[in-house]
Amino acid sequence: MKGICRISRLRNVAAYLVILLTVYVAIPPICVQAAFTETVSGRVVDEWEQGMGNVEIEVYSSEGAYVKSESPSPDGSFDIRLDLGKSYVLHFLREGYVEVTKTASLWFGGGKVNLGDVVLLKALRLSSSVLSRVANPGNRLTLSFTVSNIGGGLVVVAVTVLFIVFRKFGRR
Repeated sequence: MKGICRISRLRNVAAYLVILLTVYVAIPPICVQAAFTETVSGRVVDEWEQGMGNVEIEVYSSEGAYVKSESPSPDGSFDIRLDLGKSYVLHFLREGYVEVTKTASLWFGGGKVNLGDVVLLKALRLSSSVLSRVANPGNRLTLSFTVSNIGGGLVVVAVTVLFIVFRKFGRR
């Protein structure tokens, strides 16, 4: 009788093992991968180092795929969380300013990549060698200057001319 009970128990254990093995093979394992991220930070400023908040920061992968778009805080500072182990291209855009492109490679988990100050320059430059001009009444006065569009888009330029006339008062 002892031999029959042992065989019966072995059959039950074998049946359970077959069921467990079947379930293990039939259901693929579920893998959960933690997303490791790092922060890319910096500050967007103008040419006078004043923070600029109304800027669009577009983030693309190094292959050119769009990732996300963010805006800095009103003082120009930004913190963008991106996946570790990749390179990104950040485009800083604001109407009337020249686009700036920065690259950030996030290969090591240092916690933060600081781009420092990202300086946006005005898209138009007005330059002239004229410091002062003198003209007599009725004479034509010519002021030469150059307007340069260093940005990529079309910009409308309005020029206002202000004349200040000084008269000398006194005895004749």
